[in-house]
Amino acid sequence: MVQLFRLKNKLKNGIKLTRAGQTEEAIAYYTSLLAQEPTNLEARLELSRHYFKKDDYASTKQMLLELLKYNPPAPEIKKILEITNFRRISSDKYFNAEPCFSPDGGKIVYSSARRDTNHDGRINSFDRSAIYLHDLKTGEEKCLVSDEHYSWRPSFSADGKKVVYLSSRRDTNQDGQIDYQDNPGVYIFDLETNQEKIVLPDFYKTKYPSFSPDGEKILFAAWRAEATHCGIYLLDWVKRELKTIGNEFYDNNFPSFSPDGTKIVYTSWRSDTNNDGRISFHDNTAIYLYDLKEENEYQIVPDVFDNLFPVFSPDGRYIAYVSYHRDTNRDGKIDSLDNPGIYLYDLGTRREKLVVSDEHYNKFPIFTFDSKGLVYIGSWRGKKDEERNFFENKGIYLIETTSKNEQQIVSDKYYGCREVATSPIDCKIAYISWHKKSNRGLYLADLKNLPTLPELEKIIEENL
Repeated sequence: MVQLFRLKNKLKNGIKLTRAGQTEEAIAYYTSLLAQEPTNLEARLELSRHYFKKDDYASTKQMLLELLKYNPPAPEIKKILEITNFRRISSDKYFNAEPCFSPDGGKIVYSSARRDTNHDGRINSFDRSAIYLHDLKTGEEKCLVSDEHYSWRPSFSADGKKVVYLSSRRDTNQDGQIDYQDNPGVYIFDLETNQEKIVLPDFYKTKYPSFSPDGEKILFAAWRAEATHCGIYLLDWVKRELKTIGNEFYDNNFPSFSPDGTKIVYTSWRSDTNNDGRISFHDNTAIYLYDLKEENEYQIVPDVFDNLFPVFSPDGRYIAYVSYHRDTNRDGKIDSLDNPGIYLYDLGTRREKLVVSDEHYNKFPIFTFDSKGLVYIGSWRGKKDEERNFFENKGIYLIETTSKNEQQIVSDKYYGCREVATSPIDCKIAYISWHKKSNRGLYLADLKNLPTLPELEKIIEENL
């Protein structure tokens, strides 16, 4: 106990220097402390953090590799991962986006911009992206669709043999260039024949394509030609038959299938909730369920509040979504700059319950493979009365839906995160992440298990 007290006092001296902005003095202090106590893991971690903040990744790597020689316990491994992030699948020199697992969990398909195709000196979302496939077992990466065109939003068919995606290949808005603002066609890439085919021309402004569980249809949202509202549509891509889902006289968004393919959930703006005389995206949105057998639409969550990003659980019992209920930033209005809570709607009892509080910012909930947990993007869980910046980094969190036991998976101390995908067979997640000096890398993490020391050594070597 006495030794622990002395250790904490020694660390406090370095922390005081850090808080005073005396970075070089803090580095000198921790270096001196390690010369006296080489097994002081906390001092070694603090020194690693300082090097990382200075963008001295070589020294960070050296310090962390030396730390591994002392067999750090789980708490220290988590702190190392705060600095390194988890296993990197695609380089953070690229602008990677929209990862999706194959049904067997063995592959990930994603979009990736790797060249400055618009010649503005940067690689970002404005550049043309290609579609890539990564094999998690072999580590092999394959380009399915080149960046000759602007292609994005890939997802697998239920049998894992096909990938559906969007691709803009004509200057449909006649601004002299082909980019993300042009209408995309809907394409299917056959992984067995390595051939692609267009199944819906670029007559529409299309979003969120996904296969039905039987693979025979494609669900998407779109503005039809000359349409003023975004509808939800179901395309039989073999018969080339198009079916309207719900009411296309209102704006609808975020469609997704139930696991058995008999229902579709989506959001819809149908009331002038802000009393400005018109119905628009500035109003609250309700959540609707469309029964494909009955061909009927049902409202399940009213637009008393703004509700977004509904998704089914893998067992089909629940729908998770975010909802803005309070003026959490105290600016006199409830809008997208406030914190949303995460809710579950029980399709059996027809009741909703709050599972993640709006004390912090939350977004994009998605179920774990066993339907027992939710993974989501969230802001730092600090003191309730501590002001936080809305635009600060977001981490990745996991909550058990029954116990409401929440844990942070990916820290937001040094990295920002978004676009999380969960494996359909185990506790792995794929996600997009970046730090202040990087572009957007694609990473893989395990929700339940920390990497072994050999795995962690490889992460340090490859990520820094």
